Amino acid sequence: MSKRVQKVVEFPPALKQALIDAAEADGSNMNDVAVAILADEFGHSFAPTGKATPGITDAERTSLSMPKPLRRKIHVAAARRDIPALDLMLEVLCRYFPVRCAAVHVRDER
Repeated sequence: MSKRVQKVVEFPPALKQALIDAAEADGSNMNDVAVAILADEFGHSFAPTGKATPGITDAERTSLSMPKPLRRKIHVAAARRDIPALDLMLEVLCRYFPVRCAAVHVRDER
């Protein structure tokens, strides 16, 4: 199993709600839904945790956990387009649902 990296992300409200709705619909969790979509887009295998949504929060920030190799693929693709990796992640997720995205903030958790 590859090591996972954590990011604290402030999702646009419409995207966060779409992720919550998708997680509730399939008994999953928001992180597994988001990371599965990104993994599919970037050709990376992903095994969901299988954990159910622990409860919906109105917190502005959400922790997103993904395998390091997936994060690397996203960063390489973003660098090729000369855009921030987070912008590319949001573009993929917003296109999938589709919802309108706005600016977000992210920081690495150590």
